[in-house]
Amino acid sequence: MDTIIAWILTGVVLNLSVPDLVTGWNKLATTYRAEFMEGARLGRFVEPPQALAEASMTVVLVLGVITAFYSIIMLGVRGATVGHRLMGVKVIKAPLPMRWLSLAGYPRFVEEKPGWMRSISKGLGWALFSTGTSWFALVQIVNVLLPLWHPRKQSVTDVFASTLLVRDIPQPTQEGSHA
Repeated sequence: MDTIIAWILTGVVLNLSVPDLVTGWNKLATTYRAEFMEGARLGRFVEPPQALAEASMTVVLVLGVITAFYSIIMLGVRGATVGHRLMGVKVIKAPLPMRWLSLAGYPRFVEEKPGWMRSISKGLGWALFSTGTSWFALVQIVNVLLPLWHPRKQSVTDVFASTLLVRDIPQPTQEGSHA
């Protein structure tokens, strides 16, 4: 969901700020697609034109910047992106392991929003991994799979940002509690 939101925002920003880029990219992509299909029919590879590669890199760069801003702002302000909310999870500051908490005199686990520095770290990591080149695609695969074997179920971006993804369980309000 967050990727779809980032793509929609990118489309809006590009169409409002540089509509010629979008129109030119569409024309180049349509022409190349036809040439590529004809080349495939004839058994030859048709390389994309340099102008299409440059326009595509510009789109990816803008997508990366928008993805970073979107995730940083949502995590910093709300502690979750729209996608997190839809999945019923939120991002929190990773507490010290329980054994360290007890040594430091903390009686229990306390949930805290990630804060701006952790939001920036996680947002930049997500933007880089999700919109980067093929090398970053390999890192993104590790980022998605790492929670399967990590002891704290953290992704690469969570480890770097010192955050955890947890279920967002609504806390009872004072009015609803009985003492």
